[in-house]
Amino acid sequence: MKKFTKIMCAVLCFGFLLTGCATVKNIKNDYEELIYNGNSAVMVDGNLYYGNSFATVESESDYKEGRKVSYLARLNLNNSIDSEGIDYSPEDVETVSKEVVGHNHTFMFVLGKYVYYTTPNKQEFANDEGEPTHYYNYSTLYRSKLNGDSKKKILTTDGEVKNIEVLKYDGKYYVVILAGQTLTKVCVGNSSKPQAKVEEIATDVTSVAIPETFQKDKASSSLDWNGYVYYTTNKSDPDNADVSGTIINRVLVSKNDSEELEGYTGSISFVGRQEDVVFFTQSASGGTFTYAADLTDDNSQYAIRNNKKLFYEGTAGEISEIKTQMSEGCENSGYVFTVDSILMYAKEKESAYTTRNISFMTSEAVTDYNVLTVDGRTVYLSTTSGVFRADISSVVAGITSTVNCKIVTEMAEIYDGTICSFDGENIYFFAKLQSLSSETTDTEDSEETDDTYYLYRANVNKEYSYESKNYELLSMVDSRK
Repeated sequence: MKKFTKIMCAVLCFGFLLTGCATVKNIKNDYEELIYNGNSAVMVDGNLYYGNSFATVESESDYKEGRKVSYLARLNLNNSIDSEGIDYSPEDVETVSKEVVGHNHTFMFVLGKYVYYTTPNKQEFANDEGEPTHYYNYSTLYRSKLNGDSKKKILTTDGEVKNIEVLKYDGKYYVVILAGQTLTKVCVGNSSKPQAKVEEIATDVTSVAIPETFQKDKASSSLDWNGYVYYTTNKSDPDNADVSGTIINRVLVSKNDSEELEGYTGSISFVGRQEDVVFFTQSASGGTFTYAADLTDDNSQYAIRNNKKLFYEGTAGEISEIKTQMSEGCENSGYVFTVDSILMYAKEKESAYTTRNISFMTSEAVTDYNVLTVDGRTVYLSTTSGVFRADISSVVAGITSTVNCKIVTEMAEIYDGTICSFDGENIYFFAKLQSLSSETTDTEDSEETDDTYYLYRANVNKEYSYESKNYELLSMVDSRK
């Protein structure tokens, strides 16, 4: 009887592996629309899905090690975290999928019953010599049910991801990806059998203007856009090698018919988009300039040329809209953007935008920062030693260019980058393990080191103090159980 039981158990386990049985208990998502909180985590009805840690994957051994600690994790945050303290792992961290989810090109969202996430590429490609080679900087997009069941590979890119967003148009959702020089779209749905139709839009693409993915917890986020994806390609003429310049093209996301708009003799590159305002640099003999073109009410062939205004005399990047809360909703009151790691503010005038530098202060100047996210008129910054909240209303009003920041939290060795998420109350980011207090542990534990970056969260509305710290470790770390 015992022998029969063992055989049956083995058969059942093998059957579960073949069918891809659930790894964790299923949860119900009553929200019918897209859920996106940023590129490090996504919150579904109080359940947080996230990469348990951040992995740098450049080899097969990196990938194998990354799977051990950088997997897709889930944590129920509806109740208080059950742990020994802020520097210890929660007891209820679950493993949803053993793919590497925390990485340089991490991207995740939830739609209906499914969670979508990217992992470093494991597929072999032929190199220039025709030899099989792994390109771990390429990305694979997966989808699984919220319990980890029915995992499916949707696509693997043939280049490094430069832009990836999820857009809603005419009642459908599309993932739009520029990887290498290939522009691709994937139609996804939230039904019990969601679509995952992959279609190539264009090749030899040099830049793209895609609206940012909608975040319902951010005042400056919107679903409004005209349905067109704009992109650039280089001019070419097989009969004339001296032909050079840039062509601006567009494609309606619900179709695959690209349309050439107009050509330029100089170099043009899209650097951002907010709803239907596109930003691009244009270089010629006079230098490089950044322009903004508002296409909200103009879909004509020459709309970009006819509506462009000088945005900045140079190259602007990481452009975010600033919205002011009004009685009837939110109103655009300008943009913030970065130039050489300095944040600037731009306000529209008749023929051009006026710009000014923004300086951030606590008890001293905040420098060498990353802009994590922008919510309304609030900018969230991080350095390797702190996360800060800054209300730039005084800059918008033209009163000052110096803003006093509030400290959200101070920590050692915060990840130096912009991989983070925001749910309206908490900001999620990676940092190395913080030293344990010698008052609560022995000396050996307090000096423990770990070069891995783990996920933390900090409540942006709480007052920071040295005693309270205002952060919590969310990752499962064996040494911090």
